[in-house]
Amino acid sequence: MSFYYSKHHINKSDILHVTNSLHQSFLSQGKYKKKLEKLVKRIFNVKYCLAVSNCTSALHLSYLALGLKSNDYVITTPLTWSATVSSALNCGSRVKLIDIDSQTLNIDLNKLEVFLKKNKKKPKIIIPVHYGGSPVDLERLKEISSKYKIKIVEDAAHAMGSKFKKDLIGNCKYSDITVFSMQPAKPITSGEGGLILTNNKKIFETTSLLSKHGSVVSKKYPWTQNIKNLGFNYKLSELNCALAYSQLKRLFLINKRKEYLNSLYRKELSTIAGLSFQKILPGCISSNHLFTVLLPNNLNYKDKKKIFQKMKKKKIFLTLKYMPIDCNTAYRKKVINKNSENFFKRAFNFPIYFSLTKKQLKFICNCFKSVLSEF
Repeated sequence: MSFYYSKHHINKSDILHVTNSLHQSFLSQGKYKKKLEKLVKRIFNVKYCLAVSNCTSALHLSYLALGLKSNDYVITTPLTWSATVSSALNCGSRVKLIDIDSQTLNIDLNKLEVFLKKNKKKPKIIIPVHYGGSPVDLERLKEISSKYKIKIVEDAAHAMGSKFKKDLIGNCKYSDITVFSMQPAKPITSGEGGLILTNNKKIFETTSLLSKHGSVVSKKYPWTQNIKNLGFNYKLSELNCALAYSQLKRLFLINKRKEYLNSLYRKELSTIAGLSFQKILPGCISSNHLFTVLLPNNLNYKDKKKIFQKMKKKKIFLTLKYMPIDCNTAYRKKVINKNSENFFKRAFNFPIYFSLTKKQLKFICNCFKSVLSEF
């Protein structure tokens, strides 16, 4: 058996809902889209929800809805997927990266404050990334952004089911918009898909219009559509919505299982000297989308590659989400983000998913201990 960092879980209910969606009169923009969005609003206690083709399109629409233009810039963390940055660049905007906190692996709010105090021109939007599902300190971030009148879009691609204090990530209590991903590796999946959550009616109406080519029913010619303004085809099919609707009903069951696996990993690996784990803020709950291990400081890239290869021979495929954005060829910059680079040198994501058993987890840990003992 092979072990990968994530694995989707499909049950009979998922298959039944997808099959039912195929018997509908509409395979796009139908009943399941409405049911999914209604369920999201109820669970996350948010006023508006829009299901779209993926999280990248969710980010793109969110930035546009907040008026991001070519003379603006946004702030985010180096520890994120390309979409967070590329969606802003595709609006013609610039991007400034603020290094991560070495313990939480989220944006360092101290460094953010220092940057904002030093620079006269402020960003249009700050995009905090809840890395691995572990929440950013949203209360403090809101205080900072309010002081400088900056909008907040939460990149919660990893964080469906996570809680900041008593609030579910996604209620937009501390932000203008939250986006979720429903890609196969995420807490729940729709195959491919994304969600935009907001309490602002104008943002919802703008993103909704832009997601459908900017088209509305023509008032003058009601038998056709009028393109009100330029938009995109970011719609999510009924098949995808049906799968997401079914999966969302057991989101907390899935996350509870991964919380248990996280605690097992920590127990099994905590005896290894120099090994450390991602810190979760007090009073917060992570979706445990990722289980991240940071290797002892004395190991280098050469050692890490050997560990990766030895584990791979045992069919355990360690991975890492992500190479810091500014280290990628497309975004290469001379600015050094020391904590992000140290993370890349030391970190691995271990397999964590609903169907992983205790026996399999112990096997992974024993293999890792055996390999690490050679170093």
